[in-house]
Amino acid sequence: MIARSNASQPKTPILPFPILMLLLALLVGGLAGKAPSVLLDTFNHGFGRALGEFALLLFPAFTLAHALAKRQLRSSNTLATWLAPLAGAGMVCPDTAYATLSSLAGGRRLSLAFGAYAGFKLLFPAGALIVMTGLGVTDSGALWRCAMLFPAVWLVGVLWARRFEPDGVTEGESGGAAAWEALLKPFLALVILVVLGALTAASQWPGIGLLFSPKGGLFAAATIALWRLPAEQRAACMDSGLRRTANLLFMIGAASALGTMLAAALPLDTSVFSRATQWQLLLLLFMLAALFKSVKGSSMATFAALTAVVAPQLPTLPIEPTNAVVAICLGSLVAILPNDSFYWLVREDALAGFGEARAIRILAGGSVLQALTGLLGLLFLTGF
Repeated sequence: MIARSNASQPKTPILPFPILMLLLALLVGGLAGKAPSVLLDTFNHGFGRALGEFALLLFPAFTLAHALAKRQLRSSNTLATWLAPLAGAGMVCPDTAYATLSSLAGGRRLSLAFGAYAGFKLLFPAGALIVMTGLGVTDSGALWRCAMLFPAVWLVGVLWARRFEPDGVTEGESGGAAAWEALLKPFLALVILVVLGALTAASQWPGIGLLFSPKGGLFAAATIALWRLPAEQRAACMDSGLRRTANLLFMIGAASALGTMLAAALPLDTSVFSRATQWQLLLLLFMLAALFKSVKGSSMATFAALTAVVAPQLPTLPIEPTNAVVAICLGSLVAILPNDSFYWLVREDALAGFGEARAIRILAGGSVLQALTGLLGLLFLTGF
């Protein structure tokens, strides 16, 4: 990795982003003329909204990510490219997935980046499940619809990346069956448990039913990954998962509080949306997600803030909740910009030899193409 001058790095903000969102939430409530007791009630409702579910989702995912990162895998361009989406989804973080697999990818690191990014936004148990949790949607159809759209989105990203990767990249030393086993066993256990829960009544069994839900499956996958590590490394993995979860829960809470306060201070006129067609609402949600992501940079903050705004209105909108979930996931693909930590991770590694303007065009352009590809597919599936 080539070090770059500090001049190219984003300036350190005066306040951490979560604190800024927290203060903005209080400011919005104050400017809306809310009494202190009402303001605090609204803030508490927004901040605590679904945090328990997010904790059950994020802690095992981050513990799993740290456990997988401990495995020493040998270089394999093909292995890294194919596992990138699974890692992005399973680790619930494209940054962690990229950092884990970049040493395997060689000259295909840009393909790895776009694969991990698409997997995080569209594949279970990441983007779609996070948005479902935020919106209170329980229909698993959103997961399947995102999975249907994923191959085209992934392919577009890889083809775009290949335009800028060096020609004649040779395959590194294969990691062999051991590498596939290390990374795939936890994910296979996760998928098997969730599919069993969806196809049978296992998820309703007293006592152990939670094991067959997405969150229970994540705990099982993390347990399998931890079990395969030396005993002295397991506590460190769980400590890492706990720290990352705590930091992210605070950011999600602040973003959700801001979204809830905005929704309360600026209530939407649902009569306008009731006259819109479903595909018009899909475009609106897509563009709102793209706007939130472009402004905020953080995908998790985008999911938390936007779902807090949309969730109260969703039951009254003439749109299937599953399609609303997919539209938000696709819109959040726009765009990989310098206010996103993932931009700097990829820019300093895969694009270290590129100028700043060109790096922005490559990463932002590829993510926009991925988003538009998914949007066209969604409009086709919903009967444009």
